[in-house]
Order: sequence, then C-alpha cells, then structure tokens
Amino acid sequence: MAPPGAALRNGDDFELSTTYCSMVLASGDVIAIDHMSQSEYAGHPCFDAFRLECYIGVPVWVNGELYGTLNFSSSKPYERHFDASDLEFMRLLGRWVGVSIAEEHSLDELKRLATTDSLTGVSSRGSLFRPSSRSSAGPGATTRRCRCCCSISTTSRRSTIASGIRPETRR
Repeated sequence: MAPPGAALRNGDDFELSTTYCSMVLASGDVIAIDHMSQSEYAGHPCFDAFRLECYIGVPVWVNGELYGTLNFSSSKPYERHFDASDLEFMRLLGRWVGVSIAEEHSLDELKRLATTDSLTGVSSRGSLFRPSSRSSAGPGATTRRCRCCCSISTTSRRSTIASGIRPETRR
C-alpha cells in the first residue's frame, strides 16, 4: 500500500536519479523536506512522478560501506517543519538499521563457516547439528524472524511509506 494517489508498491524498482534517495546519497546526511512543492526541489523527477510532498531520509552504512537509504515520505505536506531532533532521530535510526544489517550479515557468515568445509565447500559435520527452532518460551513455542522491505502506516490524516533504495553502484 502506498500513499493515496501515489503509484508505489512494495518491491518497485526505480532509476536512482529519479528518486529522492539520490539527494540523500549525494548529501551524505539527512535530507528533510516538509513541503516539496514549495521547496527548491519542486522540479525533482520524483515529485513530478509521484507528488510526494513530504520526505525525510538518511543514508544507511553497513561496515563502513554505503548500503542505501532509510526514508519516510507522504503525499501530504508535513504540518510542521522538521527540527534538529527529527534529524538526529533519523541519524540514530539509520545507524541502528546499518548495525542490524551488519549483524545479520555476520550471523549468516558464521552459519556458513560452521556448516561448510572451507577447503572443499562441502557440508561439514557442523551442518548435522542444527540448532533447534524451539525457544525457552515453553513447549511447542518457536522463534520466527521477519525481514521487512517496505512498511506502510496509514492514519485518517496521513499515509506514510517507509522504504529504502540501494545505490546503483552496489550489486
């Protein structure tokens, strides 16, 4: 689901230069625009295509490398101006997401190393001993993991889409 009137869907893929994310990646810091049509960015291709009036985004770094962006946008202007606490919150959120992604990559690598022979690439004895999916929450309980690419929040006053885009130069 996307903001009303915006032709956006989870998994959509766009040329980086046509997204607001390109501004974030170019600046290397938070970009916050509370009323796009009345800003210096009113002629941006993303505004022309989707009429997203409000945008705040931050670069996400994973192990010292640029991974992409974390951003929130809306088809309605923000009721107030973004302030210093909004910008700092986005910086902290971007760092948290980057650390979470790095941790996931490290865990995947540890699992691979524990279950694969480094010389032959063949499954090792470690692959025979997989940890149980049972948690200590009680009999029959299992732990589950969820990875989210696009999160939508809709209220009676505003619809917001949160998404991220990886830069073209990456994979």
